[in-house]
Amino acid sequence: MNINDLIKNRKYRIKGNSPYFREKYGNSNPLFRYELTDIDAWGRSWAEMNGNPCALHFTRRIIEEKLAFDENDRVCYGQICKNDNIYLSELVHPSELEEIL
Repeated sequence: MNINDLIKNRKYRIKGNSPYFREKYGNSNPLFRYELTDIDAWGRSWAEMNGNPCALHFTRRIIEEKLAFDENDRVCYGQICKNDNIYLSELVHPSELEEIL
């Protein structure tokens, strides 16, 4: 999915088989409510956000899950959702998202 095609406040499903999401949320493919890009959220790239929990978790996922993108890519900032509950904020790469039909 292209980051320019995403719609603010719309829910998308995280695709793939992420051990991180499975361990943290009990589901490898949770729903993700897109808010904005990393640059729109913080005024700079996620890669420059030293000490930011979202950026740290995202970096961990890139390393542990061997995700194929780099620090120059714009990423999505939003929240993991389950039923009507909203959980912690996360960063995901647009290629990790799929539309919910």
